[in-house]
Amino acid sequence: MIKHQRLTARLFASALFLLSLQPTSTLAQQGELLDQGGAVFNVKAYGATANGTADDTAAIQTAIDAATKAHGGIVYFPAGSYTLNGTLHNTRADMISLVGAGMASRLIIRSKLGISLATTGPVVFDSGYHSGRIQSLYIHCAEQTSIAVQMTDMVSPPSLSDLTISRCDQGFDIINKTSWTERLIANNITDFNNNHLFHYDQNPTPKTSSYGYGTYQGIFVNKGPGQDVFYLTGGAYLYHSSIVVKGNVDGDPKNVAAIFRIQGAPGQPCPAAAFNLMDIAVEGGSYSVVKASNSGCTGGSAGNPLVTGIGFISAAGSTPGENDFISDPQNASYLAATFTATNAPSDSVKANNATPSSRCYVQPTNAIAANAIVGTYVSGTNWQSVTITHPPTANKGQYQIWCTP
Repeated sequence: MIKHQRLTARLFASALFLLSLQPTSTLAQQGELLDQGGAVFNVKAYGATANGTADDTAAIQTAIDAATKAHGGIVYFPAGSYTLNGTLHNTRADMISLVGAGMASRLIIRSKLGISLATTGPVVFDSGYHSGRIQSLYIHCAEQTSIAVQMTDMVSPPSLSDLTISRCDQGFDIINKTSWTERLIANNITDFNNNHLFHYDQNPTPKTSSYGYGTYQGIFVNKGPGQDVFYLTGGAYLYHSSIVVKGNVDGDPKNVAAIFRIQGAPGQPCPAAAFNLMDIAVEGGSYSVVKASNSGCTGGSAGNPLVTGIGFISAAGSTPGENDFISDPQNASYLAATFTATNAPSDSVKANNATPSSRCYVQPTNAIAANAIVGTYVSGTNWQSVTITHPPTANKGQYQIWCTP
């Protein structure tokens, strides 16, 4: 019996040795390559070349499909440049993570849409919201008409971390058709010259469409004229979210970049108003916090486009006189007041904590104000009040007043 056990042990050891001689690609194709206890599906093992020229869409999709069949796992992108002439579809974004090796792992998108995410499985609320993720990738659009990542009806979207999104029309296009999106986590995202980093919502089925309880910690922007970080359309609104944005933008005064762009399109509900409640800190230069315009939207349950509830805001970590500011191109500023313009040639508004030496300026927050901003300016500053001169077209325009301490 003892000799039989020893022989069995030797045969088992020999089998393990022979198995170790098998090519890594064979193991990976079987989903047996393990990392920290979970299956890792290496896209190169499924035929991806990562040479920056060949189309790797089909090979990567095969890896995603294998992870789906295995009921979850990590689809891993080793260092290299992966060209996508088509769209990757991950229908179980709650279970499957797309993970790279940092800046060395580049996805080059040459199609209209690079990655499409959805969740076909049920949401189990008592088991937590987040499982899947997109992490440690550099995503670049070859043409600035492409969308990097699109998420549809994701009550519990995957977390986004350690990503650079470069020269896309939209970095993350987030759409609600039959449900809502909550608890999006975005950490350490670099936004390099994308027209819109986060776009909420193309054309929702409900009149208003909510995106709430999100955290956007460390959004680093490098923007050009007319670009924005958060683009709200089609009745979309953010609420109870924490946002930290840092970076630099092109200071073109005729086509200024924005942190929030609120756009009403013909035939769509206006982006909702009163529910946009956020804690936000901004550091950077020469951009507008809010740009609002109306091309014929039809209103909505919350009224005209407006961001409210922001409260006290100053440039993160800055003091007056530094080149760290919100909208004022010279100084750190805070939200001192909001007001609705009358049909008089000027209005006097109480400005919290303003002093005779404060420098204040106006920021349009609805479509009327945005259309009448030319010729609207702060014409005088007195003790805790400011005088705003504006043209007759500013009547019923809604504005924010930003002042230096």
